[in-house]
Amino acid sequence: MMLSRVTRWLSDEPRHRTGLRALQIAVGMVILARLTTEWRYVGYFWGPRGLQGQSTTLVFGAHLGHLIDRAFATIAGTWAIVGILAFGAAGLVSGWQTRLCSIITAIALVSVDSRLLELGDGGDNVMRLVVIYMVVALPNGARPRPGQLRVWFHNLAILTIMAQVIILYTTAGLAKAHGPRWYAGTALYLINQVEWFSHPSTRQLFKSAVVTSVATYATVLFQVWFPMAMFSRFKQLWLVIGMAMHIGIAVTMGLWMFSSVMIGLDLMLIADEEYRAIGRRLAVLVGRARRRLQVPQPTLVLYFDGFCPHCVGFVRLVRALDVRRAIDARSFRHDESYRDFGLSAPDVSARMHAIVISGTRQVRGG
Repeated sequence: MMLSRVTRWLSDEPRHRTGLRALQIAVGMVILARLTTEWRYVGYFWGPRGLQGQSTTLVFGAHLGHLIDRAFATIAGTWAIVGILAFGAAGLVSGWQTRLCSIITAIALVSVDSRLLELGDGGDNVMRLVVIYMVVALPNGARPRPGQLRVWFHNLAILTIMAQVIILYTTAGLAKAHGPRWYAGTALYLINQVEWFSHPSTRQLFKSAVVTSVATYATVLFQVWFPMAMFSRFKQLWLVIGMAMHIGIAVTMGLWMFSSVMIGLDLMLIADEEYRAIGRRLAVLVGRARRRLQVPQPTLVLYFDGFCPHCVGFVRLVRALDVRRAIDARSFRHDESYRDFGLSAPDVSARMHAIVISGTRQVRGG
């Protein structure tokens, strides 16, 4: 039964197209942002006279790895590989030839990271895997028929990415659960006292025993229960909590690259039909908000003397308080529409007049 459901899921139609697009944009933006901060040090990081410069033959084999190493042996070749990486990342962001750009990005990213392994972090590791999986996914805008072989490959790539995310969260949660500092509830306090991985505003916050304990155990609970939540009604809530957690990590610890990639992976886990349901709910909420912000009925027309400083000051106060824009204040010095309501110039010059319009009924007051 389980095997037949998986087979049907793989062959029915392309899955998670919207989520995959969000992941491509996240990965591309992270790579481009990273290159904008590292372009001045390209030669120092990866060039022929730069840091250690490990060989890429361990990843690509003797022939292709040797060619890539020869490119890194010159500063022009190093810049060419970095430029190819930027081109591929830009293609992922724009949605142009995403399969070709995934191949280009995968080769260039693995080459750059393999050249200097010490420069990477957890975000680089998961990003390399994800870009490789995206190579076999359908290009952006493709419309294949259900059951085609490329649909199988696409859904298999999606399934692999989903499994990778679930394994990542689960192993991280289990590792934390067995860690003595996480078990004792003091891990986040210790992390936030390290100047390199904390923000000054959060150091005082995590000196509170209650805040530290709740945040520490909540993180472990979230990650350990992540695989169960993905197959329950709490899936979307769990993903929102995960994205909020990674935003907090990016702000407090400065790990913006890792957090951005993980947010993209969380967005990828949302199915297309779930995105459509979310879109319908947002459309309803936006429609309600627009109706509330519309000018209410009846509309009040206020005639005042535009040459009177006291009247002008009063009207400015009224306009500032009228957040729903229900009052139409008009100076009779420039607008003679008051005559349509049976008023004369001496009437409006003597005092202000307010006219409430409700449908075709007009209520006049002075």
